[in-house]
Amino acid sequence: MKIAIEAQRIFRKEKHGMDYVALETIRELQKIDQQNEYFILVSPGDDICLQESANVHIVTVNWPSYPLWEQIGLPLALRKIKPDLLHCTSNTAPVYGNIPLVLTLHDIIFLEKKQGKNQSMYQRLGRFYRRIIVPQILTRCKRIITVSHFECNRISHFLHIDRQLLVAVHNGYSQHFIPIRNAQATTARYIKKHPYLFFLGNTDPKKNTARVLQAYGIYLKKSRQPLPLLIADLKEEIIDEYLNRQGLQ
Repeated sequence: MKIAIEAQRIFRKEKHGMDYVALETIRELQKIDQQNEYFILVSPGDDICLQESANVHIVTVNWPSYPLWEQIGLPLALRKIKPDLLHCTSNTAPVYGNIPLVLTLHDIIFLEKKQGKNQSMYQRLGRFYRRIIVPQILTRCKRIITVSHFECNRISHFLHIDRQLLVAVHNGYSQHFIPIRNAQATTARYIKKHPYLFFLGNTDPKKNTARVLQAYGIYLKKSRQPLPLLIADLKEEIIDEYLNRQGLQ
């Protein structure tokens, strides 16, 4: 069986979570499946993090933007490969085509009301693209993979999809993630007090940073001995902007 896997952005240096999920899935398939033939369709990039093997071939598709790559470049490449199945790994897929489609739809945050005005133009365009494309490809999907049973139910409810079409496949993790034996030795470089509250957030609306800081402000006012808050993956000027907006500085 010929299986094509869309993994457009796995070769970029600054990978996102969806890129790692696709990459690690392909690596595991290389270990366990020697029968099917795989074609991994990628965009050019500097981080060549996946190598070909006997039944896994890397096909580089070079188009200047995500939509053009997915809607024009990918279908043209698939015409040459003629796969029996296409797996698109990052929420969207080509609108037109007759190849049986499996879609990984990580979430439907792009359908929710925006939180705050901190989105970049890149994020806004990505959100707009997904809102247009996803409803058009759902009828073509033979199976839709998402990250949890909770998300299965949300997708089924909001997009009116038969629950039997959805399957939960929980995200795994890379081997470079290891338990930290002495986490305090790491955090001590940033915060001396212990215990403390920890928030892993960024400017992505789904992290809900504004609400977290608002809640922390309420906590500071109500608690007699409040714990300090350690925030990771968020620039100091962004934090100051949020704090000023909430009147916490």
